Amino acid sequence: MRYREALALVTLLVICFAGAGSAVADGNRFALLSGNQAYDSSVGVLHNPHNDVAVVGAALKAQGFEILLVVENADRTVILGAVRELARHLKVAGSGAICFLYYSGHGVAEQDTNVNYLIPVDVTNPGSAAFWDKRLKLDEVLQLLDLAPHAVKFVVFDACRSELQMPTKDLTKGLVPIAEQKGFFIAYSTAPGRAASDRGDGSGPYAAALAAELGHPGLDQLNLFQNVKESVIASTGGEQQPWENNGLTRRVYLTGEPTTPADMALWESVRTTNDPQALQTYLERFPTGVFASTARQMIDRLTAEAAQRAAAAK
Repeated sequence: MRYREALALVTLLVICFAGAGSAVADGNRFALLSGNQAYDSSVGVLHNPHNDVAVVGAALKAQGFEILLVVENADRTVILGAVRELARHLKVAGSGAICFLYYSGHGVAEQDTNVNYLIPVDVTNPGSAAFWDKRLKLDEVLQLLDLAPHAVKFVVFDACRSELQMPTKDLTKGLVPIAEQKGFFIAYSTAPGRAASDRGDGSGPYAAALAAELGHPGLDQLNLFQNVKESVIASTGGEQQPWENNGLTRRVYLTGEPTTPADMALWESVRTTNDPQALQTYLERFPTGVFASTARQMIDRLTAEAAQRAAAAK
């Protein structure tokens, strides 16, 4: 896609997206969503990134995020330009700003250097010289956002799809771990060295779980992304296991702070327990509490693990 055509597409998408939903942005929350799916067959065509962007974007908008840009089927230049625009807004907004960057598409790591890359939509033939000339280093994205050092930055990579064609052994579908970076919460849809699924009705499994959790009130980033992880593991039968890198020094409530101190206090006392009865006590007191859904999921998991241990013992 040529640069002017890509920019025109970005503008159209922003106009269309801004008209959807009824939530009002709170003035210091900004989001950038990027979905690449129309890859060359030599790379591997995807089907859900545009759906992923739509469901995650709608969930963020409902939480007061201003959707600055929606970038679809973009090349390296357009993606970097969008990230620069996001960084500019963060700098202007100051220390209270929060950004959420979500990318859905192909990603790859170079084994010899342990460098992570996002794959723009105009690349062909992974492993060729042209492929490396057009790739986008993950570090380039993070460095641009770091131009706003006082902002809180959530960066989510729903990448490393199993459909990626791998003709050479110097590439791996799964991204490699990076060092914790102050001010960043970086989430990956799958574990290091593993591929993520593009399958699903309406979106991929990670986007569906993320959008659902963004609709649950009173969740900080630790609980929200833990819930996402457990949901994706369950929906993929353990084949896909998300992971996170938390460089934030405080809890950030993406879906609003808990409004009941007693609810929060009791949850803090049981959130790390391995005792289903303790979690049940929480549910009996706060059946519709902000952590009720998480408590039920934990009870289900602990009960299943206990059943597995009992079966193994027999």
